[in-house]
Amino acid sequence: MPFLFEKLDVYKLSLDWVAQAAQIAAALHGTTLSPLADQLVRASTSISLNIAEGNGRWHKGDRKQFLWIARGSVFECVAIVQATAGRCPAESHTRAYTTLESLSKMLTKLIQSVDSMRTTSQPTPATEPAQAD
Repeated sequence: MPFLFEKLDVYKLSLDWVAQAAQIAAALHGTTLSPLADQLVRASTSISLNIAEGNGRWHKGDRKQFLWIARGSVFECVAIVQATAGRCPAESHTRAYTTLESLSKMLTKLIQSVDSMRTTSQPTPATEPAQAD
């Protein structure tokens, strides 16, 4: 049985983004922008890790905090992609920006859905925020 977060489209897209970010980072290694390449890999990985960890939390506040961190990592990736735009093909930059924009919107909707979750006295593992598309 898969974990509940594995069913989330935003989680699946975050994993796709990790692969995209790795390609961008590979193109930057060996240049003066190598430190940004390393940071891009860390920030991109942070997105999926925080989505997973947040969905393992019982309390809405905890869950939201991890989703906010994931969203912040998206914005960090945007800044890195913009700063390195001249070092990667334009199509790669456009695809990265589009993916990051989608992740940002999906995480915003997921955070909003956590806000609208009803509070129960005893949370259950089956409790899952609404799917954000």
